[in-house]
Amino acid sequence: MSCLNASIETTKNTSLCQIEDFDFVRFTFADIHGISRGKSIPKRHVSRFMEEGLDLYAGATAFGVGCEILNYPEVVAVSFGNLMLVPCLDTLHALPWVTPEKHRVGEILCETRWMDGNPQEMCPRFIARKQLESMRDHGYTLTSAFEFEFMLTDAESKQPLFSDHNLFSHYKFAPYEPFMYEFDSFLAGSGVDIESYQLEYSHGQFEVATNAASGIRTPDMGFILKEALKEICVQKHQRATFMTKPSATQFANGLHFNHSVFNLAGSNLFYDAESDSNLSDIARYWLAGLVAHAGALVAICSPTVNCYRRLHQPWTPGIANWAISDRMTCFRVKAKNEKRTYIENRIPGGSANPYLVVAATVAAGMDGVKRKLKCPVEKEDGAKRLPDTLSQALQELQSDVIMVEALGEQFVRWFVKVKTEVELEQLKDVDITKMDVEKERQLYFEML
Repeated sequence: MSCLNASIETTKNTSLCQIEDFDFVRFTFADIHGISRGKSIPKRHVSRFMEEGLDLYAGATAFGVGCEILNYPEVVAVSFGNLMLVPCLDTLHALPWVTPEKHRVGEILCETRWMDGNPQEMCPRFIARKQLESMRDHGYTLTSAFEFEFMLTDAESKQPLFSDHNLFSHYKFAPYEPFMYEFDSFLAGSGVDIESYQLEYSHGQFEVATNAASGIRTPDMGFILKEALKEICVQKHQRATFMTKPSATQFANGLHFNHSVFNLAGSNLFYDAESDSNLSDIARYWLAGLVAHAGALVAICSPTVNCYRRLHQPWTPGIANWAISDRMTCFRVKAKNEKRTYIENRIPGGSANPYLVVAATVAAGMDGVKRKLKCPVEKEDGAKRLPDTLSQALQELQSDVIMVEALGEQFVRWFVKVKTEVELEQLKDVDITKMDVEKERQLYFEML
């Protein structure tokens, strides 16, 4: 038995033993929007599905936000048959918030494959993992974290739980501390490590920052965090929404992505103490890649019609530029020391899929590194304007040959199709320069 097979066998045996801790296990995957989908399996059947995989409809990876079913050629070709959910054996974790006094529920994250065993190229976790493995093949690893902004609302009225602006206020945060600290204990029980909690600026708005982690662990934690928060709020007769701009008159929800590149020995390759700015050549190549592919990044990181109410506004990106410690730029750089040198991708809106944010950021950055692209100067005059609409952003993505090749032609085709035939079609009469967001709320508020 090879070392790899031995490792897989050990992980499988460990996971099968851990199943005994649970009465039910969810087999879960992130769809193209980052929505949690799958099936819940009683313990007596779990070992079989962990060995064989679990079947479900082949187009489930890319339903519309409202579960609209689209005719993807690959799904039509298999007569609208099934895909296979393949469990990632090292991701088994508890869901402490689910019926805690009645049943013990676990969850295992899955990736989707066609029934012939080939990966579904539109599976968000697979796409992210593929990019991270490509980095490793070049001798690099990614350390990263997310800053999630979201709004808590009343379940019936969908209005924010509070209606004033008190950024960082402990006094205003205090009424919600019991909820947040219970949430933290649930997340910790699921293996999700939160670094900080705070009030944000808008009505009912909070920010939760994950602790830095390596590789696929960061988007895994982000996915579980969103799933947990939305489910816990339903239990408490509230709602949590990561919809980017649920109110035309309030600040938007963002999903800033902080990241740095390390070598296999554990050194931060973005940091260079000999440089005047503390930035290495690799950091500058990476920045050049982000800037060069900013248009395509916008499509992936601002993936809804509603997201474009956030861009080109105060405190949000509008042009493809970068600078050190400047919140008004697209890519904000921190360059203090080896432990605290990283890039903040400020493009993502709250509605973005964490797996796809990681995948697209790595694809763009690694292109800059591999081709040693020249980094623009800080806050370059005449830098390219970011797309103003989802339609423009999708055009930018489709025309970016390098990003299409990196992310996969099949994924890009499915992504553009679901965005065009569902969201752009349903919201074709929406004018994002106007104040009315009701149609957007009907589509995005609950599920994103």
